[in-house]
Amino acid sequence: MNDQPIDAVDGVQLLRSYLLHCRYVRRGLQRVARELRERADAHDDSKLLADEFAGFSRINKAAREHPYGSPEYRAGLKQEKPTINLHYSRNSHHPEFYGTDDKANTDDSLVSIETGRFLADRMTWLDLMEMVCDWRGAYLGYGSQGTWDENMARQRTRYQGWFRPEQWWLIDQLAEFVKVVA
Repeated sequence: MNDQPIDAVDGVQLLRSYLLHCRYVRRGLQRVARELRERADAHDDSKLLADEFAGFSRINKAAREHPYGSPEYRAGLKQEKPTINLHYSRNSHHPEFYGTDDKANTDDSLVSIETGRFLADRMTWLDLMEMVCDWRGAYLGYGSQGTWDENMARQRTRYQGWFRPEQWWLIDQLAEFVKVVA
């Protein structure tokens, strides 16, 4: 360490630069926090709209009465495919929001899934954050079976080919971060 005295002008300039730096960092972090608060407050509000509410009431009943992933559960969801797709079209935290590159739907499953053909690479990092929190909320709220890590492995299988490696990196980081949320 250098024991030379500091010049008063240099010290004042350092404090000025430091305070400006902290102000700009604080403004940036506050903007991120504000956007996340807004997303948290508005998450899935479209389920309360008339054209989604009845369908999600039936989906909720299927989830209460049948184990997650069971044939009965999937049949209940399949009947509500139009409601689910409408919901996806309104909420950017679902990869399905961004559609497919050819709009063809040859899949007969729960949603219009064509692995690797969705444009989920257009999701923002804020969308990804909300998506992982949504997965965690569903895992905790609907009595999913197995551990969180097993649930994430199922999500990785379901969405294989949908996300770029850097998106998976962020998804994995977020999944580990929210693991402690109960």
